[in-house]
Amino acid sequence: MIVELLTSTCMAVGTSFFLLYLGSFRSNTLEARITKIHKDQSVSKTAARAFRSRFSESRALYPNSKKALYELPDFIELLSMSLDSGDSVFNSIAQTSSRARGVVADQFQLLTQEMKFGSSFEFELNQISERLPNQQVREMCSKLILASARGSALASVLKEQGQSIRLQIQNQKIKQAGKNETRMMIPLVFLILPITILFALYPSVQLLNLEIL
Repeated sequence: MIVELLTSTCMAVGTSFFLLYLGSFRSNTLEARITKIHKDQSVSKTAARAFRSRFSESRALYPNSKKALYELPDFIELLSMSLDSGDSVFNSIAQTSSRARGVVADQFQLLTQEMKFGSSFEFELNQISERLPNQQVREMCSKLILASARGSALASVLKEQGQSIRLQIQNQKIKQAGKNETRMMIPLVFLILPITILFALYPSVQLLNLEIL
């Protein structure tokens, strides 16, 4: 009798320890899963924030690059005139950016300010190319870098680029005008023309109905 009582007691104690161990194991596993889920959620939130910030930056840069294309010919013309007068590249950029207005002038004003604090000319031009992602801006910055490194003539090269940019803008306006003409044909064909035909045919149809009656 005593042996059976001891046996049942040992079995109960063992079962309770086993259940406690199983419960702690399950709780640890559940906590690990919850922690992993929180980590995954935080990583996904961080990735989403990075994507949204990069997307918003790209959307913000697009209108600036488009404005830069229209402002660049005038800025290049002023810069080439300053270079023809005998000023250095840095002094020409400083004078032109202080007198001009717009996105391009603001970026080159920032360049002159950063160079006064010790930044390099090539690095700041590369930063302008990144902030204004336009092919003509990149070409201008690369020409300025090469001219400052080799000491080559720059005014004539910039004048040619300014003329090519004006031609590019003119071609873009012609293409846009052609697209607008095509868009104007849609309401003309599908709305105005059918209404005109109905007004023209309505009296004839009325006369035919009267004759039949």
